[in-house]
Amino acid sequence: MYIRKTVDVFEIWWSGECVDECDTQSEARAMVKEYNLAFGGGCYVVAKRRPI
Repeated sequence: MYIRKTVDVFEIWWSGECVDECDTQSEARAMVKEYNLAFGGGCYVVAKRRPI
């Protein structure tokens, strides 16, 4: 039986720093739209895997 040892994390980056973190890609996309409105653009999503 395989036990997963990592979890997918979607980070939202703006101006070189991580401003938020989401569990799903769809949630991250929705949040990027809101952050781009708030910050005037420049936000993007970075997908990473973290150990559990």
